Amino acid sequence: MEKGEPAIIVQMSRTSANDATTETCFCDLHDNIVFAAIEKGAPDFDDLNEEMKFIYAYKAFIFEYYKQHTAMDIYKACFKKNPVAFKSPMMVGMYRMLQLKMREFEPIKSHFDKEIMSGTYNGVATYVIKIPEKIKFANYAYIAPDYDLNGKKIRHTVKGMMHRLAITVFPESTQSYILLSCLESERPIYQRLFEQLNVASIDKIKFYMSMVLPLYSENIVMSPDLWDSWDEEVKMAYTFYANLTGRDALLYGKCIGMGIRNAAKKESEFDYSKRGKIDLFS
Repeated sequence: MEKGEPAIIVQMSRTSANDATTETCFCDLHDNIVFAAIEKGAPDFDDLNEEMKFIYAYKAFIFEYYKQHTAMDIYKACFKKNPVAFKSPMMVGMYRMLQLKMREFEPIKSHFDKEIMSGTYNGVATYVIKIPEKIKFANYAYIAPDYDLNGKKIRHTVKGMMHRLAITVFPESTQSYILLSCLESERPIYQRLFEQLNVASIDKIKFYMSMVLPLYSENIVMSPDLWDSWDEEVKMAYTFYANLTGRDALLYGKCIGMGIRNAAKKESEFDYSKRGKIDLFS
């Protein structure tokens, strides 16, 4: 509730693992072709396999691209029916934002398309983190985190264009992986984050991901064991974070950055194994 007015939120829902992880932007034929290297029946993930890393990055990217492309189509269809309603500053601002995102995404889509059509998997830099146990959630997201592992600002926007990371998290039978991918041309933007991940403890990485992903990612799939281990307060907190948008998301993002920064300042005495209430690795 804000000022006595109800806020509409999307609740977490129980569904099958297959439905939860299936892309909706491909027909069955092309879904099977494009994602064959990582789908059911494929071998376990190999961090030396460039095709696997490339396809995981593509999956995170293309879902977000499809979402923005669909939003633009809906916007245009609604404008055609009632153009007068779209004169408001809010609606104009929304249209400009959609235009900007499509301009940001089109060069990246072109790179992925070219590589996939030629059967090559070049031009994508991926940092791989191995977690030595089977975690209870999976995630794919194409996002621009505002803060690095020490809470310092990541300058991901260059000349008005935002550059994002594809972040994929998934468990396997005895271990789990976190993949962070960007175009090779964008590596300088995230090089400091990659270097921090290279020397950070697993506990610090888990702390960071538990802080960042609930707010930044809307594509987290949880095991019922993880969800049911949380009390009602934590479930509502997670749902609240997952629904934040606009200025509210920016505000809470700054709070998260402050929390990460304060922990880093106390690095010698801060226990990263004691994560917050929303602990994705519990």
